[in-house]
Amino acid sequence: MSRLTFGNASMQKLCLHSLVRLISNMPGPDDTDLVSWAIFLMHEFVVKDIGRDRFCKIKGMLKVLNNLISNDDVCISHIILRTLKYLGMRNEAFQLDIIRSGIVRNIVPCLKSDEEDIQCWSLVSI
Repeated sequence: MSRLTFGNASMQKLCLHSLVRLISNMPGPDDTDLVSWAIFLMHEFVVKDIGRDRFCKIKGMLKVLNNLISNDDVCISHIILRTLKYLGMRNEAFQLDIIRSGIVRNIVPCLKSDEEDIQCWSLVSI
């Protein structure tokens, strides 16, 4: 399945390594396009269960996601919530990391969102 989606295995590894480096050295919030693309691409990998364990080990990733989750852009918040859900699925250690990082404090206000999708993924993420 992953080969059909992401091409040959070498290209898949190259994309994954590049993405891990990009996320671990995430640019500042001023470069929203680059941040958005990195999050969207990470989401695609995680949802398809490609490199999920490697993403969970990226130092500082939760801090970056925590800073971005309360972003005014509904699309980014939605993708971050879905990504957190898939990263934490069947991974109790990462679930504890999510709690320790304080990201839950920023997820709770998303429950009041006007967007039903945001409300749903906030509830699922908690």
